[in-house]
Amino acid sequence: ATVEQVRSLLSGSYAINTPLKDGSMAVKVVKANDIAILVKSGPLGRKIQAALLRESIPAVSNSTESVAEGDAFSAFVSLANAFERPSDDGGVRQVAMSALFAVPGRDSRLLTETYLTALQQTLENWRQAMADKGIAALALLILANDQVRKAFLATELGERHLTDFNQIVEFIEDATAGQSISARRLKEVLTEIDEVDHHSNELAARRVESDDDAVQISTIHSTKGLQYSIVLVVDMWSSWTAAQS
Repeated sequence: ATVEQVRSLLSGSYAINTPLKDGSMAVKVVKANDIAILVKSGPLGRKIQAALLRESIPAVSNSTESVAEGDAFSAFVSLANAFERPSDDGGVRQVAMSALFAVPGRDSRLLTETYLTALQQTLENWRQAMADKGIAALALLILANDQVRKAFLATELGERHLTDFNQIVEFIEDATAGQSISARRLKEVLTEIDEVDHHSNELAARRVESDDDAVQISTIHSTKGLQYSIVLVVDMWSSWTAAQS
């Protein structure tokens, strides 16, 4: 219903009044960045964002979440585990099933011995680059990988993934002063990201993707919606019973 409402608003049939510098008002057709969607929780916001993107409606998420709550962080955790135990087949499988490689349907039957062997070698190359030159070198190799570009970036949530990925890399680089790091140190920094108070640390608070002409999706706690011309409030009714209403 929310997607249908947004599509209707963007159909060209609706207009809003916009104040001009001279105090007069101008009428303009509703654009995506005129619309805000308020939700109770981040997970619901992400579901609505994905649904809008599937309909080719630009949408970005702006909530009070930590970057540790996203797919990119989970992928980094998988990498750290695999780097720490390079000969462990389980660690390689975990990376393959993460958002980085996104094995179709997360179907473990597709993880053939040949695939896992090739991925294990790729992970060893990545681990060595990180150990020699630091997190920036690792990030470059990851983003240059054809499978990662297809599974992690070239999707409806690719911009969200890339924003989170770059933010995590920045946090790690700041924590390690850009120096070479071990798998154990990577795990320690990821734990710091997970445990830090993201309300007071902007490096851990999840950033918004590019918001040029995009529907803004926020939790009810992070914005009052007063800066937007049109505000859609989703699921506020769900906690009320017929008697209460």
